[in-house]
Amino acid sequence: MFGLENIHQTHLPNDIIRSYLNLYSLIGRNDDFLSTLNEDLPLFIEATIREDVYALLQDLDIQIPEQRLKQLLLKDIQPRNRNETLCVRLKTIFRKMHSEIDDFELILYEITSLAQMLYQDIGPNDDWQYAKVIRTPSKDKKEINLLTSSFASKRDYLEQLIVLYHKAIDKHQFEKGYAATHFYLDFIALKPFNKHNETLALLVLYLLLLASDYRSFHLDAFFLALFAQKQAFLKARQEAYVNYSEGVSTAIPLHRFLLDITTKSYQAAQHMIRNYTYDHQHNKSDYLENTILRLNDVFTKEDIRLKHPTVSDSTINRTLKRLRDEDKIRPLGTGRSAKWMKVPQKPQKTEQITFKF
Repeated sequence: MFGLENIHQTHLPNDIIRSYLNLYSLIGRNDDFLSTLNEDLPLFIEATIREDVYALLQDLDIQIPEQRLKQLLLKDIQPRNRNETLCVRLKTIFRKMHSEIDDFELILYEITSLAQMLYQDIGPNDDWQYAKVIRTPSKDKKEINLLTSSFASKRDYLEQLIVLYHKAIDKHQFEKGYAATHFYLDFIALKPFNKHNETLALLVLYLLLLASDYRSFHLDAFFLALFAQKQAFLKARQEAYVNYSEGVSTAIPLHRFLLDITTKSYQAAQHMIRNYTYDHQHNKSDYLENTILRLNDVFTKEDIRLKHPTVSDSTINRTLKRLRDEDKIRPLGTGRSAKWMKVPQKPQKTEQITFKF
């Protein structure tokens, strides 16, 4: 039995209602604040994708040397091994999610394609195939017919779950994010594939949240925020599974957690847009200097690009040259792989003032 089957028994607490009112006042301004970025919006989305891919790879403990990982995230280069292939595929999947979200509809084919796109040829193909479940005979048949397989594919159960999701959001009966949370919990419990169910469930949840008009995740990395609070996330998920097997579970604890992340994401996105507006109204070189001074003592141009995806290379080079001439930074090496080092600044001397009376 799926949790989505009993979603109609849900009683929403007052704090969830308040969160809805706050969140939907922000969602109602999606078009306004995204349009502020104009033609630079794709650059911001690319920066978000890089952070999401990085966070997901870290959580999966996928080991890629730091310099090579930066190149894979910033450039479209060919992967050299399975780990790098997974990185490139995640980047491709996230790009597809963001660019096609307005036309997205949850169907079985989308989930099957996602599993295949991510894991095909990375490991055994059986890993991302649908799992089998033992077929139990019906009450009026004591035995299973010899011509009938004793196993059923979980593909059929996942298809039933998708139907339940669409029923829940049909005619706006339930808030889409709440239905998405239920779907995620049911997906994890079902384990439809032989392997990789946890990762695929998270990717589907992310996709459904974007489709729920939670568009702040175009600008603020969802997985970066999620894994920063992973223990709280796992605790909320565990609470949501209480009494799941009895069919009386509720997705409220996890939904509350996700609403909090989304609201904070909107706040971060608004801050980002304010910085963007400031960046275009003031001296970009000074703005870059402030960022550089907050970076590690040794940094690269790529570190700056990650923070300022819309700033041109010429502006970055001009700022680095100025700071070098001011003896605030020094180059370490030359060429594309060159690094920069911040020069410790001596505290300014202050003269002792003597008061004469």
